[in-house]
Amino acid sequence: MARRSAQGRTELASPLPAELTQARRFGKTRSAQSTALLEDYVELIADLLASTGEARPTDIARRLGVSHPTAIGTIGRLKRNELATARPYRGVFLTEKGEALA
Repeated sequence: MARRSAQGRTELASPLPAELTQARRFGKTRSAQSTALLEDYVELIADLLASTGEARPTDIARRLGVSHPTAIGTIGRLKRNELATARPYRGVFLTEKGEALA
């Protein structure tokens, strides 16, 4: 947005914050969204395990409205964060840490 200075020149009303400041703000927002996403997956896995006894990546993808590869990637993040374990053809299971989060 522009404004006129006392000398009649057009100036920006509010300059952008410093790059590092802005990057940190966006980083905090992305981190919060990422954490919320992992919590959604953990809660859904807990619900599926409680109701059907298994949490398959295909079911997780369908219920969250994401593609199968996206669900597999996020399950990988859950495993790296020690929130879940997964066995081929057996589905996804929560660790103690994952159960505490759910």
